[in-house]
Amino acid sequence: MTNQANLPKIQGDVFTRAREHVQLSYLDLAKMASLTESQVKQIENGETSAFYSPAIKLIA
Repeated sequence: MTNQANLPKIQGDVFTRAREHVQLSYLDLAKMASLTESQVKQIENGETSAFYSPAIKLIA
């Protein structure tokens, strides 16, 4: 089991720039990543919500 403290912090600003660079909307990215639009916005805003699994943090 992965320790939450050992997971990298998601850099919301980098995430946002990458999404915008490839001209994806929140909804388009959410569909591609099997997330909700709200979850994508939370990631970009640096929110640490309970929906993050270690796998999602590592992928992002």
